Amino acid sequence: LLKMYTRVISYLFLFSILRSDSLTVSGTVHNDSGKEVKKAHVTLRNLQDEILFEDKTNRKGKFLLEDIEPNFYYLVVEHEEQGFSRVKLNPRKTRNRDLILRLELSNVDSMVQCYLFANQNPTNFDPALAVDGLEATTKAEQVTLTWKDIRQANSYRLYENGVEISIQKTNRLEKDVTPGKNNCYTVQAIGDFGLTGQVSGEFCASAPTKAPRDITIEIWKNILSLKWSPVNGAKSYIIKRDGEKVSSEMGPAFVDADLEFDKDYYYTIVAVNDLDQESENSIEVKGKTREFVSPPILSSMKDDEKVVLIWNEVDAAETYKVNRDGEYVSSVKTTSFSDPMHPGKTYCYQVTSV
Repeated sequence: LLKMYTRVISYLFLFSILRSDSLTVSGTVHNDSGKEVKKAHVTLRNLQDEILFEDKTNRKGKFLLEDIEPNFYYLVVEHEEQGFSRVKLNPRKTRNRDLILRLELSNVDSMVQCYLFANQNPTNFDPALAVDGLEATTKAEQVTLTWKDIRQANSYRLYENGVEISIQKTNRLEKDVTPGKNNCYTVQAIGDFGLTGQVSGEFCASAPTKAPRDITIEIWKNILSLKWSPVNGAKSYIIKRDGEKVSSEMGPAFVDADLEFDKDYYYTIVAVNDLDQESENSIEVKGKTREFVSPPILSSMKDDEKVVLIWNEVDAAETYKVNRDGEYVSSVKTTSFSDPMHPGKTYCYQVTSV
């Protein structure tokens, strides 16, 4: 008998523990004129909209649902003549309490409000749809947004600088952007029956430009002239020679002078946007200066009608360029040049091997 008594006590203790978190959901139902509605059908449903508990309001419009475990629910009230109402119930992490509600029926669609098991005023947003963990990563002309996925969310509404730009199913967005412009993003989760969470805090990000491309190098003696295609969003360019910065240019060109003869040089170029963000390095390109060619030793002979220039042959020279008084006159492949001269005239000549 003692064992049986002990067992009964144990069962009662266990039952009291199991029921300790059970709550009641009660309240009154009114129409839009404030009058109590009797015989309204009240149902408590899970998130799949399946009925778990139900009751009908009495003549004073009251209803009572007992032994409710704190969880996520929809409370739906229906009446053939007076209309319809749906609210969402959300549990708290701790200290859940019985709910006492005052619900109003309407024959027009209305916003689904949310209650906590705390007898506080309802909210027009769903706390279960709060977006968290919004982050942005960037690469050339692109921003990627990510955030924590929400089980109860069907989709997400995204804003850029306060303007809606997308509604999508996933918790990730890749977006092409103008480089060098700072944009701020927010996200709002959307659930069933028009429920929405609060708009998230904003996350601001900007993207760098693409790397310079189509680089060409023109060679003249010990001078290398670089050109490349303009980069969208670039305000300037950093030129690196053999890995070290040698210049910053506003336009897509650079002349590297006074280099060593007959030597290889390696260049990369970086684009810089209006926010001073640097792009990735361009593809490395190589330029090689010409071999050093000694200038020809020039002499001249003249008579009354012409002057004849002669000079020594220069190794590796293919042609010789003749200038008179600083202006180009001719190119020849031989080591002499005859130029008509008027009496009393004096000219200065320069010959360059090419």
